[in-house]
Amino acid sequence: MRAGAGWVLGLALAGLAPGPASAGDGAPATQENQQHGPSQFALQMRSASILVEQAEYAEAARLLARAMAQPQFAAAAPAERRQALVLAGALAITLEDLPAAREYYLQAVDAAPGHAEDWYWLLLLEADMGMLEEAAGHLAAFARRWPALLDGTEADFAAFDALLFGQLVHGLDKDAPVRLELLQALFDSGGDWNGRGADELWRELALLHLRRGDEAATRATLQRMRSPDVLVALRSDARFDALVDRDDPRFDVARANAARIATLRGLADARPRDLGLRVALGYALLAGGGNAEMLRLADAVLAPPAMPGTEPFDDMDELPWIINLRGIALRRLGRIDEALVQFIRAAGHQGVDPPDVSHALNLGSFQCELGNPAAAIEAIAAADRMSGYGRVVLAEIQHCAAWLQGDRDAARTALDYLREHRGDGPEPWLRALVREDRMDQARSGLLEMLASDDHRDKALELLQQYRAVAPLSGAVEVEARWQTLLTLPEVLEAASRVGRVERHGLYRTTGT
Repeated sequence: MRAGAGWVLGLALAGLAPGPASAGDGAPATQENQQHGPSQFALQMRSASILVEQAEYAEAARLLARAMAQPQFAAAAPAERRQALVLAGALAITLEDLPAAREYYLQAVDAAPGHAEDWYWLLLLEADMGMLEEAAGHLAAFARRWPALLDGTEADFAAFDALLFGQLVHGLDKDAPVRLELLQALFDSGGDWNGRGADELWRELALLHLRRGDEAATRATLQRMRSPDVLVALRSDARFDALVDRDDPRFDVARANAARIATLRGLADARPRDLGLRVALGYALLAGGGNAEMLRLADAVLAPPAMPGTEPFDDMDELPWIINLRGIALRRLGRIDEALVQFIRAAGHQGVDPPDVSHALNLGSFQCELGNPAAAIEAIAAADRMSGYGRVVLAEIQHCAAWLQGDRDAARTALDYLREHRGDGPEPWLRALVREDRMDQARSGLLEMLASDDHRDKALELLQQYRAVAPLSGAVEVEARWQTLLTLPEVLEAASRVGRVERHGLYRTTGT
């Protein structure tokens, strides 16, 4: 689960405390005022809660199941049934029985639908179980009922973030009706995800409206987009030509990044305990070439707290990303050894559970670019629990290390994996082909991307001309071939049929 099971159980126990029923729950939340005293069901509920406090979770779950099999359970007030079901669901999560937990939470929202936390845990369970359509439907319902809770600033709803929304939006079939329902519900909620924005999602929504021929809805969606990365995507994609005036200052990419920096600075000043805002600000600073300011930002975040033993931010799990951004700034300033120390530090950070494998992958990539294959393999040795995209990044690092070591069998294995799974991320496959100097295959792959509705936007992104730094010592030859690939006449001609290539005064926000 995205949050610790113990936390879920604590919330469930807190919900057992007597108190007013939520709006719409109906009857009172207890049977103890009846003429004959507490029911057998109520007594078993009390016993189950005591067992939970004693950490006898399996026995508590069994007792609770027996309690809910009592006739009194079906006749109980909605609030009382909901309490039992939520506790049973939290116990099932603790005991790692996610299907049972989901069934309990389904019954809980049916018994008393006015509790946001129950919908929240239900959709998180479904997302973790790969039930993306069901999770998307419940998230759309949540967005319509409680739009103010979607920004992730409420501690009890901290798992609402871009990763979850992206998992659902990008994991669903592009034409699934629930995908449009979810995106529209999120858009209509009016949230901006605590100042970070969700322009990548709004672009997906705009594409859906565009494919349906709904120009008014497409224009309304475009009006909210301010992210420089998304503006680049809109400018470069011919599908938006009738709706995007590239001479309009609103679509000026450098201007948008400067505005984003100013906005995020203000929000960070107003919310001194929000580390995620500082990470977002760091990305914007690096995109604009503000390496020195990024270092000052990182130094301020990483300074010892004013009160020893306290945590200066509410979202300390973001700390490795500040360290990672500090490494990128140092790398761009040519301070390579210092940058490597930061990437090692981010990858070894122990403050996140489960560890974020992104930092191990970043370190492995950096070591490969330095020409250190053994160190790259060591960096990714413990990488686990990855998305499909994470696995193709891992395979590209394995390919790089094998190629540098002259292990052609291992390189072939990695390349085969990248070819078979290029739908999860085609760029690592292309880079592996370029590394082996298979330029004809790389050209064909890039042309295939440009012709694909699913990967055209990624191909156009790769072709855009951004500010860049000199390649590291182990990547000079590969980078030269890569630039050759991106400027082949047949590639540029294919790009001109579906969009355009422009020069931008920013750095790409991905990579070092």
